[in-house]
Amino acid sequence: MKLWGQMAERSATHIWTMRALYSTTCFAVILFHLLPLGQIGWITFSPDIILCITLAWVVRRPEYAPILLITAVALLADLLLMRVPGLWAALVVLLADRIGRQRHRMRSTGFGVEWLRVSVGIGMLFILERFALNLLFVDRPPLPASILQLLATLIFYPVVVGVSAGVFRVRKPALIETAASGRRA
Repeated sequence: MKLWGQMAERSATHIWTMRALYSTTCFAVILFHLLPLGQIGWITFSPDIILCITLAWVVRRPEYAPILLITAVALLADLLLMRVPGLWAALVVLLADRIGRQRHRMRSTGFGVEWLRVSVGIGMLFILERFALNLLFVDRPPLPASILQLLATLIFYPVVVGVSAGVFRVRKPALIETAASGRRA
């Protein structure tokens, strides 16, 4: 019994460490966006790295990025990056929850299917955000800039998945891991 308790404690510590790593990584991305890099405008067209990180981690290990943590990170990003507070955060939380519920289907498929599903979700987020900004009469970036950011985000997703798996060791659970724990991954 003592061994089981140590394994559970180690597992809980690992989960909280990974949650801290997720938060720190997202915060570093936010700080990078806040750096005064001049008027070059490339940040406008940069991919939404926080969205990519969130979805990659939710597909692989949702316990590392729970919905409340995603909400806090996305809302902080909205506030610090001077976006409409809560709009993008709400959309990200809705997509992360949907992807999290479908992750067991994506576990057995290849990366291409995962990328397609995530890409459709990200595309819907950009459309819904644009629609909401139009509805609220809020200034929004020009359509070509939004399309470029969407394409950059879609192209950058595999890079984030690769870094998450290679550097942070955030991988999909193996079938044997889910069978041993008695849960579906």
